[in-house]
Amino acid sequence: MLFADQTGIRSDQVSGRTWAPRGETPTVRRTGNRFSANAMSAISPRGRMWFTVYRGMFTAEVFCDFLDGLNRQFDRPIHLVVDRHSVHRSKKVRAWLTNHPGRITLHLLPAYAPETNPDELVNADLKRTLLPASRARNADQLSLVP
Repeated sequence: MLFADQTGIRSDQVSGRTWAPRGETPTVRRTGNRFSANAMSAISPRGRMWFTVYRGMFTAEVFCDFLDGLNRQFDRPIHLVVDRHSVHRSKKVRAWLTNHPGRITLHLLPAYAPETNPDELVNADLKRTLLPASRARNADQLSLVP
């Protein structure tokens, strides 16, 4: 069983805390360039994680590529728990599942229930720790930050 989710990371995202003298607004110096990268991950109940970083929008093709990668990693059937994003319910994804019978079974979470998906904690940790520690100046660097 795996829990999966996707997230976006932006260079101008506000994360962490800062300080300023009393009565002064804190300022954080940033480059004027705005860029982003996207990540998708799956986590097991034991804490093992599989992930990918991609550019552009989250589409059925991106998700099917991720399913292909998971399919290659396991020699037994996978139960994948995902949210109800329209991509997860798309015709292309349903076709992929039909073409790979018994390999991956999707289980959809309720309409809005982020607290039921442990992979949301991965997203929160990524955003809380990556950007303050990163000095990425462009999307290529942001995508490669460990």
